[in-house]
Amino acid sequence: MKTSLIRVALLGSILSYFLLIASVHAAQEVKCGQWDTVNITPTSNVYTTHNNVWNGGNNFQCLTVNDANGDFSVNYSIDNASTNGAPTSYSFINKGCHWGTCTNVTSSGMPKQVGTILNVNSSWITSQPKTGIYDVSYDIWFNKTPATTGQPDGAELMIWLAYQGSVQPIGSIIASNVSIAGGFWNIWEAWNGTNYVVTYESVKRISSVSGFDINAFIKDATSRKYIDPTWFLIGVEGGFEIWQQGTGLMSKSFSVLVD
Repeated sequence: MKTSLIRVALLGSILSYFLLIASVHAAQEVKCGQWDTVNITPTSNVYTTHNNVWNGGNNFQCLTVNDANGDFSVNYSIDNASTNGAPTSYSFINKGCHWGTCTNVTSSGMPKQVGTILNVNSSWITSQPKTGIYDVSYDIWFNKTPATTGQPDGAELMIWLAYQGSVQPIGSIIASNVSIAGGFWNIWEAWNGTNYVVTYESVKRISSVSGFDINAFIKDATSRKYIDPTWFLIGVEGGFEIWQQGTGLMSKSFSVLVD
């Protein structure tokens, strides 16, 4: 009997130890600061998540982030922006560089000169509430040199998988129902004062992708002269542009491979 009790106690201690280790390495972090970021994971920094309330009047939005896998949710968002202007925020997970803040260079595959890109593939699962006004989008950045500490000076390529409410990409439509990467897309263009923004808006709402061929969009944008082959791909982001009430948006299992 004593031996059995000792074994049970020992197993309980071992289980508690591994639960403790798991809690140390997989923390749920709540981030409410305007520019708050979380390294994924804290030691390897393969991805980063960003609250990024860049245009909010109240600057009050909170994310819950799993710092082991990068999954995050918008659990509080009270800013309200006009739908004919810029969103209040773009909460996202990133691989590569964002305004000089970079993930692990060894594992990111970036910066990568456009003319040498072989593949840019991504998988991503999102939850999209039926309330609020937002889009679900990739934001992909190009710079004329391998690095920048500020806004990239090449081009911005967005891929809208879905949107909720009366919003549309910046600029105007230049092509409709274009077949790319197994789907159909409306293409928008705009000049933001620094560079061109080209946006591919899905004709059908998409909530998840697997093995998504982002390079097909890069090639299309390059063929349309929005991107120069000598420029560098420096960052791939996936997240939510929020105009109003984004509570309930969730990002899961985001991954990007660049080679």
